[in-house]
Amino acid sequence: MSLYSAKNLTSVSKKFTIHQKQESLTPKQGIYGCFRIGPFKGTKSLTFANLLRRTLLHEIPGTGIVQVIFQTPTHEFSTLPGVQESVIDILLNLKQLTFQGYCGNYTRGTISKKGPAIITARDLNLPYPIIASFPDQIIAHINTGFEFKMDFILKTDKGSSLPMLKKSVTSSSSLFLQNDFSPIKKVNYTICEERLKEWIELEIWTDGSIQPYLALQTGVQNILREFEELYPKTLELSTETFHSNQQNLQPHRIENLFLPIDMYKGLKCKQLKNDKNLENFQNWELFSKEYDVSLDLLKPFFLKK
Repeated sequence: MSLYSAKNLTSVSKKFTIHQKQESLTPKQGIYGCFRIGPFKGTKSLTFANLLRRTLLHEIPGTGIVQVIFQTPTHEFSTLPGVQESVIDILLNLKQLTFQGYCGNYTRGTISKKGPAIITARDLNLPYPIIASFPDQIIAHINTGFEFKMDFILKTDKGSSLPMLKKSVTSSSSLFLQNDFSPIKKVNYTICEERLKEWIELEIWTDGSIQPYLALQTGVQNILREFEELYPKTLELSTETFHSNQQNLQPHRIENLFLPIDMYKGLKCKQLKNDKNLENFQNWELFSKEYDVSLDLLKPFFLKK
């Protein structure tokens, strides 16, 4: 099987293409995508690949559980009646869940199930439009005659989240999770040369909550958005700002102005030592006759006024 499929994900132009290949889809491995992007001229491929990799790892948002609310006061190292797993095992199982879709700042979800039963991600009551990426992931086992109820808080964010309160062994019905929201687990790239042009071979591993090609699309959009905001700022650098900055520069001595020797001698006799003195000088016609210097050579100075 060839490394790249013939499927063309996008066709920006006839010479610039992106080809994709997908592989595994499991809760442990997530989704893998391999892309061939190019061709690029010179060293632009390395610059773009570096920028794209950083954007994918840090700027793609994801959804995760940040807070768990039990029915009775508890702590991480305790157990719940009728539940085979300890509280810390339940928290770790919840932390491993991945979700497709985005929510607001903080959104509440619930779990409610009677034993005997196995609680999986399919049993979560999630707000629309969020769904569990892998519905068969196990959260806990409930014994006969017991009912398990729990609320949890979802959040969409970038990067990692720290608990809002410091964890302790004191009993509380509310426990906080430190979650890594980024759906991108790993990004690798290789620069390949072909016919004096360069290509990027980009590999993306996600946690299953987003397809690699959608992550790539979102990353490129984020990069373009940054440059779209930057470009209008460059247009604000007007000519007036440039001239105002020029006025604050130190005056240039006439020795550095590359003047004809006759003109240089005359300026020294008139005590005109720098370009600021030349701009303030008035009698250029008299100077021209006195030192036999053409007015054409003097125009750059007296025309500034």
